[in-house]
Amino acid sequence: MEWHIVTGSKGGVGKTLLSLFLLARSFDTDDSTTLVVDLNSMNTDFARSLTKWQPIVLGGNTQATFYLSPDFEAFELRKLTGLNGKCYIIMYPKNPFVGINPHYFSQFLKKLKEFSPKYSNFFGVPEIKKVIIDTNYHFCNIFDKVAANGYYDEFSQEKKGVLSQDSFFIWFMWVAAQLEALLQETTEKEVILQTVATMEALIPSSQSIDMGLTNNTPFVHIISPVSLKTNTMANNGILRGLRAWGMNIANQINSEYTIPQLDNLHGFPVGNSYGFEDWLGRLKTMWYTKRANIQDSHELFVESLIGAIGGIRPRNVLPLATIHRELTAYTDNDIHLDFTWLRNFKVYQEFQLMMSNLQ
Repeated sequence: MEWHIVTGSKGGVGKTLLSLFLLARSFDTDDSTTLVVDLNSMNTDFARSLTKWQPIVLGGNTQATFYLSPDFEAFELRKLTGLNGKCYIIMYPKNPFVGINPHYFSQFLKKLKEFSPKYSNFFGVPEIKKVIIDTNYHFCNIFDKVAANGYYDEFSQEKKGVLSQDSFFIWFMWVAAQLEALLQETTEKEVILQTVATMEALIPSSQSIDMGLTNNTPFVHIISPVSLKTNTMANNGILRGLRAWGMNIANQINSEYTIPQLDNLHGFPVGNSYGFEDWLGRLKTMWYTKRANIQDSHELFVESLIGAIGGIRPRNVLPLATIHRELTAYTDNDIHLDFTWLRNFKVYQEFQLMMSNLQ
């Protein structure tokens, strides 16, 4: 089974939009069924946006309540069907006020895998082979920093864990504030790096790495242009472009803006993936190198990213370059089950291209 877990340390940086991108790609390319899990508790906008377009119909199973185990609250499941007849299943907590205990997260994944045949049989859909989880958690709140307590046993090949033969993609949303936090010697940084080391040692990944940097990394480092918006009115670089983009929208001239520095990276040759700490070290070096001449943290972050990449883009670093007005403030009414509305956006096309290099 293939798992995509979307996480990050801040809200509003594009986690749900990225989850939509992953689902749209799956909807276009997979013959099997995708299970989408929205763990945003009271803010399950992913599930709400998708389910509003398809009312429950009589005849056949289209909705159910399932209990995974006594350790977890009940979940609602809905089968959604596009115009072409393809189906996927959306899953979200029945009680929006109760989140998942982080120490049970691997057990949660195990139960999802064990229950997946029951879900596909109940809804009469093909086998579930892919799971997309939209979280509202930082990954340190859903994974443990140590393996000694048996928390990672389900991922272990040695212990023949249920998840040991699966592949995982941990989608980490980078923003300037996250990098700044990781440059400080704090307890937060220590916990993050301990958690990362444990995850990379024990969680299976389908990414190929042969540069001697690390043996395994499930992390995909994604830079969303939405997170680079700023109120600073500087007259240089990325900020000037973003200001012009905002003025164009106000004047109804153009509803999208491509950040040239990021767009240029798409033409670079693609190289091997970097582990989390190796990638952080490269960003750190460039941040300190360039900060004497760049004052705004957003622009400094972009320039550090470019410098860290050098001339070859690691396959697990995905810099999305285009900001669309419709995607910075999309609502339930903008989302449709067949994703035709999404395929026309340039940023989705960029994502598709980079995904083809990742797998």
